Amino acid sequence: MGGKEQWANLTAYQRTTTRPNGSTVIVTCLMPDKITLEFQKDTFNLTKGYDGAHGYIVRNGTYEAMRPGEAIEMAEEPAYYSELMFALDEGHEVEYLGEEQVEGIDCYKLAVRKSEQDEQIYWLNSTNYLIEQTGEYSEDKAHEGIYYKTRWTDYRAVDGYMFPFEEALIPSNRAPIVSKVKAMTVNESMTLADFSFQPKNTANLIRYWQDRYQEQQLQAFTFVQETIRFREETSDTSTWYEAIQYPDHFRMDFGDKENLNRNLYRNDSIYVMRKGEEVHRGSEIQEFMIMEGSLYTSPVDTTLAKLRAVGTNPDLFYQTEYKGRSVFVIGAEAEDYQSSQVWLDTERRYTVRRFSQLSDGRLMEVTYDDFKLIDGHHIESWLEFYLDGKLFQTERYQNIQVNPQLDSAIFDPSLWKDHYWY
Repeated sequence: MGGKEQWANLTAYQRTTTRPNGSTVIVTCLMPDKITLEFQKDTFNLTKGYDGAHGYIVRNGTYEAMRPGEAIEMAEEPAYYSELMFALDEGHEVEYLGEEQVEGIDCYKLAVRKSEQDEQIYWLNSTNYLIEQTGEYSEDKAHEGIYYKTRWTDYRAVDGYMFPFEEALIPSNRAPIVSKVKAMTVNESMTLADFSFQPKNTANLIRYWQDRYQEQQLQAFTFVQETIRFREETSDTSTWYEAIQYPDHFRMDFGDKENLNRNLYRNDSIYVMRKGEEVHRGSEIQEFMIMEGSLYTSPVDTTLAKLRAVGTNPDLFYQTEYKGRSVFVIGAEAEDYQSSQVWLDTERRYTVRRFSQLSDGRLMEVTYDDFKLIDGHHIESWLEFYLDGKLFQTERYQNIQVNPQLDSAIFDPSLWKDHYWY
């Protein structure tokens, strides 16, 4: 195999294998637990990846969530021999089970147990100590009860490491899958980015964020807003009270309660009250909510349709930098600052910039700044609004409350007149 000390120096490897059905599989590993498997056959492409914390699948260009059990098995895949070599160092139980032949080869049989549910059997060649075969039950609930043996043959040296150039995966419920190695490299330079999922289009970005972050996403927040509007020679300042509940409730109360001036967005409709009387209601998508909390609960096709409805083309997508941070841009090509588009921080997932083509032909730009980290959520607290490049409004958020308990009546058009959260 190369010896324990040498194996400890193995940092990465890549192997290209072929199967009898004509498919090619490229396995890329960064020790100890990062891996991608790329399956290719004719026009079919499938990538499975594990970045050290999460698994993912991309099938013919479409992102899919990976089952937790499959992710556990992916995390163990790079180990090859190290799981056995370093079992005692990791505190795992190792038991000698005696001698047994594998296809006429005398072997020592060992069991490595990480837990009561996680046991792997090894058959070691009694002459050269190479692994002839492994066996274990699947940890994926979708394959519960299936026992997998892997037969390793045709060992060859690769930069001092012994690797099997032929493998047969032998499930207990179907025919073996044979793979032959056509090329292999070890210890080439790799980084975490090589194993992390990198969205290349809007639909996959939404699928990925839903899969990874849905459970930890912000549900609601409220704040008091100081609004300054600029006119030709003057400006006026007012206080607004706002409540947002994802996916599609947003209420703004303008000034004192007694004024009864407010707007309500609900289920892609708007309700407008002035001096206690409803003066307008109609269909209207609240644009800023589409790629914020709403995207985590709405079907992907619904989110894409809403983007199109407000004039943002989700087919246009690229990655760039803004104010020193990486961002995804949806709705435009690079250097296009005239089309409707939204800019999203790639790591923190908040909106940092938005352009909207208005019905009268003017271009509105909104910038989001001074984000506050509140209970694990990044909330903008300073916004600037521009029309055709000229500043016309600023907003300062104060008294931000994250995930408050909000009475449903405040978002009900038949009840909202007499219900408040502030």
